[in-house]
Formats: sequence, structure tokens, C-alpha cells
Amino acid sequence: MAIGLGSVVSSQGDLKQAEGWFSQAYQQANNDEERALSAFNLFQVFIREQVYDKALTYLQKAIELKPQRYALYNVHTYSIQEILGAGGMGCVFLAQNRFEKKSVVIKCFWEMRRESGTVVRARNG
Repeated sequence: MAIGLGSVVSSQGDLKQAEGWFSQAYQQANNDEERALSAFNLFQVFIREQVYDKALTYLQKAIELKPQRYALYNVHTYSIQEILGAGGMGCVFLAQNRFEKKSVVIKCFWEMRRESGTVVRARNG
């Protein structure tokens, strides 16, 4: 119920109230599916508020619980360091390629998930 209420108030633009409902849902979740959904919703709220450190924390929690559903990028290849920005089309991450030890920028589109929706460009430095 808290997830549904959070979704309603979030769609109306009341992000603080949505955060409260999603936090309650996260704390009271009965299983990993509910907890992951709540975490991903908190990620979305914090993205909209541009509180990127908290957004990343909740995205990582959602991915840890349900990677096949919530991974916006290849979690086996890339380690996310920070969220650089987000907008209507997607989210941009600064990441480290675990194998090549290079910094990369990953852009993920909201409509697509996993590798098919990810564009990776190497970053110098």
C-alpha cells in the first residue's frame, strides 16, 4: 500500500511525501521484490531532487536485491562511482571498468535496461 501511495504523490510532484511512503515501504517490505521496488522508487525520487549520493545508494540496494530487474548497466563490468546527472531520457554515471581499470561515462536510458540500453564512452584521465 505504501508503494502505491508513494507512486501517487510522486506523480503529483510531492517528492518529500513520496520519499516518506517509499521509505516506509522499504522498511516494512516482506520480501526482496518489495524491498528492491521500494529502493528503486527512492532512487527515482532522489534523482528528481538531484540528491545523487542518496539516489546512487538506493539504486545499488535495488540492484543488490534484484539485479536482473534493476541494473541499468552491466554490473559485472562496471563499478559506479557517482551519478553525474539525470534528465527526462535517462541517467549518466561515472564508472570504473573492472577489467580495463579505466574510467568511463555510462548513459542509461529509462526505457531500456541492461547492456542493450547502455552507451559507454571512455573518459581520459
